[in-house]
Amino acid sequence: GEKTKVFLAGILIHSPEIILLDEPSNHLDQTGRELLYEFVRQSKATIILVSHDITLLNLIETTCELSEHGLKLYGGNYDFYKEQKEIERNALSENIHEQEKAFRLAKKQAQEVKQRQERRTAQQGEKNKSQVPRIMRNTLRDSSENTAARLKGKHAEILNNSLEKLAELKQQKELLKELKMDFDDTVLHAGKLLIEASQINFAYPEEKPLWKNPLDFKLYSNDRIHILGNNGSGKTTFIKLLTGSLLPSTGNIKRTNFEWIYLDQNYSQTDVDCSIVELAEKYNRQSLKDHEIKLRLNRFLFPSDTWDKNCKTLSGGEKMRLFLCCLMINQQTPDLIILDEPTNNLDISSLQILSQTIKNYKGSLLVISHDQYFVSEIGVTQNLKF
Repeated sequence: GEKTKVFLAGILIHSPEIILLDEPSNHLDQTGRELLYEFVRQSKATIILVSHDITLLNLIETTCELSEHGLKLYGGNYDFYKEQKEIERNALSENIHEQEKAFRLAKKQAQEVKQRQERRTAQQGEKNKSQVPRIMRNTLRDSSENTAARLKGKHAEILNNSLEKLAELKQQKELLKELKMDFDDTVLHAGKLLIEASQINFAYPEEKPLWKNPLDFKLYSNDRIHILGNNGSGKTTFIKLLTGSLLPSTGNIKRTNFEWIYLDQNYSQTDVDCSIVELAEKYNRQSLKDHEIKLRLNRFLFPSDTWDKNCKTLSGGEKMRLFLCCLMINQQTPDLIILDEPTNNLDISSLQILSQTIKNYKGSLLVISHDQYFVSEIGVTQNLKF
């Protein structure tokens, strides 16, 4: 975050005509993001921006989508782009429907042509027996068979083209489709006290306490709390104290018995030196059969040709999907989910998957995030500011 602020200060000093920004809001606190947003609003330079920050993307007047199909230009900001993508999805669904109808019609016509040709061939054969000299019958039969073969080949080509086009359209729809998954409800009743912290503070060796005033904090089941504050204010340290990863220098923390998971911005739980299928098997604590594990991997967009891929080589979005998949394989919904800047390394599609998943989750939530779009999507009920 501090490096990004220095870089932005350098831009203000040198005033370049063209500015390239690659995920500039990653690691910025809210104050830093507001400075970045204001800079983009006021800048007269040409700006080329790569980002998943939707607030930032809505400040840009033209959107380009880069995919395996190439670069596609949209004449507006992110909200405009999103509307256009929805129109494309609807048109694609209609196109698939029309192609399926065309395929069924082509198949029917091919069958009718085949039947007519077979009848003509049979009739011609009877005629040849009575009217055509024996020496000419073989020539006519060969000609008839060649005609039938040409017709059969032509209609096979039509059918294959229809099938290929239909498969291509369905593949496009699959690429556009958002993965949706939901947790089961937690077993804890609403309002149960999970964590109680009394007058806690923390200091690293030979350093001052992190907070001027000791902190009191209570977390109840079904609380959804957004923890916010500038870089260095102690948000991550606070989470480590609550989970027992660190011990407070002063005060005490009481915890009841409950299940929790912690997702950091690098999805380190899936940043491990093993294959995708090996990690999935480690989470198989409910003794699912092998084909059931692989079925879940496919559902989370990990087909068989990716199963041997090393988890360390995965992108941020892939690591996030794999972690959610492992939770589904584990079949145990956590009572508390802790998110520490989970959107920094996600593309927009993965961000939407995570947002929808957390929004539908019914348990307790602690989230550290400077991404206002993500925070607004997941339905937090309280803010805790450092």
